[in-house]
Amino acid sequence: MEGEVAYAFDRLSEGQDGEVTPRQLKIALRAMGFPVKKADVRSLLRDAGLDAALPLCFDSFREVDITPDELHDMVVEFDADGDGLISEGEFAAILAAADE
Repeated sequence: MEGEVAYAFDRLSEGQDGEVTPRQLKIALRAMGFPVKKADVRSLLRDAGLDAALPLCFDSFREVDITPDELHDMVVEFDADGDGLISEGEFAAILAAADE
């Protein structure tokens, strides 16, 4: 399981200085089909004992209650071209879709 968590974190945080923002987490969960709102993500982070206003480092990300299957689905959803990486363009497209 640790490998899946590390893989998902690496894909989500790529180009982000090794952190995942709460907004990125919300977008990833929405991409997986979860109709979460900002308040839901804040609650999820608070339930894990985290500051919902701060980016997540890897250790903090591991504390969030998301299953390995959900993490895998999140990465697959972001990786539109199937190359195993989340490009800047792919991430920008997801951000644009989430704002609609």
